[in-house]
Amino acid sequence: MQLQVLRKVEPLYSDDYIYAFLRGGRGSGKSFGVADYIIFRLLNNPDLNTLCLRETQRSIKFSSKKLISDRIAHHDLNHKFEILDQEIRCKEGTGVMIFAGAKSYTIDNITSLEDFSLVWFEEARNATQYSLDMIIPTIIRNKNPKIFFTWNPLLKDTPIETLRREKSRSVSIFMNYYDNHFISENLVNEALEIKEKNLSKYQHIYLGHYGKREGVIFENVTIVDRMPEGLENKGCGIDWGFVDPTVIVSCGFIGNDLYIDELLHRTGMTTREIIKYIPKETQCYADSAEPDRILECRRSGLWVQPANKEVIAGIKRLESFNIHITKRSHKLIEDFNTYAWKVDKNNITLEIPDHFRSDGCDSTRYYVHTATQAKQQTHTFTLKNL
Repeated sequence: MQLQVLRKVEPLYSDDYIYAFLRGGRGSGKSFGVADYIIFRLLNNPDLNTLCLRETQRSIKFSSKKLISDRIAHHDLNHKFEILDQEIRCKEGTGVMIFAGAKSYTIDNITSLEDFSLVWFEEARNATQYSLDMIIPTIIRNKNPKIFFTWNPLLKDTPIETLRREKSRSVSIFMNYYDNHFISENLVNEALEIKEKNLSKYQHIYLGHYGKREGVIFENVTIVDRMPEGLENKGCGIDWGFVDPTVIVSCGFIGNDLYIDELLHRTGMTTREIIKYIPKETQCYADSAEPDRILECRRSGLWVQPANKEVIAGIKRLESFNIHITKRSHKLIEDFNTYAWKVDKNNITLEIPDHFRSDGCDSTRYYVHTATQAKQQTHTFTLKNL
């Protein structure tokens, strides 16, 4: 089979790499390039097993499955593949293509991927360090592995950006819509219209420059050198996690200015390990969804209470303050630059926050919303209450 491919993705058809990183703006053709490469490989090796991932696979009909199915039809190759509800199979061999969320793989079921040598991680800017650490070591043990990552850049210090800078035996491709000679005229006109109205938005979405996520919730955030002296109503917020990160933030106020410092932002931690990062004799409000963790903290002599988890009311309360984050709080800064409102299929912004990169903002909200309510009274914590 011969494919007419974009010049920028031609390095994919060499064999001298394990990792391929394709990043850039909307309409660049990077996903089409990977989809065509996968089809090419399966036609040449119909026994090859392929895994297509997103961090969270909410709906398979909007995933890489639809794109690959469309490309199969585009190349008039439906007679070579069996397209089922949840997977695609090669008719001339044993190869299967499955579509899943990376978060669905754990230590208990990761061995099921031992026969998969071709992996595509779509929207990889959402990939957590936990997922990368889980998937990659399993795949690279397989025969002739190839792992593809595609994403639109957002921040410089996400796990996928760090991985791209660290890996050898890799292909790194940066693409924009003007590299895509198959692009529709409508998409070009859309890009140029955005350019006229909002240059920074155009540079981020279509040129693939780093920047704040579109629709970010907390727009007015400043970075400060350190937590200042004279803070009032000081305390901590805690958002529990394991696959997602556990985040602990220290907060304090001077008038209407809120200052925040990141104490912990890490995945894979047990409660016993987390306790070491919680300041003693400090009021802390934590995610009430895990009362067993709160109880374990209290039994360790810490002042940890369940937080008020009202989402919209908590966001509005946070927005009422001037937010300042210490410059050492790298992951917390990323969270505040990324946490955004959801957008529906008609590109209408909803008053529903997207959970992606919400952890640092959630932990801050837990403390601020709970501690600053007029009805909230500070109680002396004592082990006798247990």
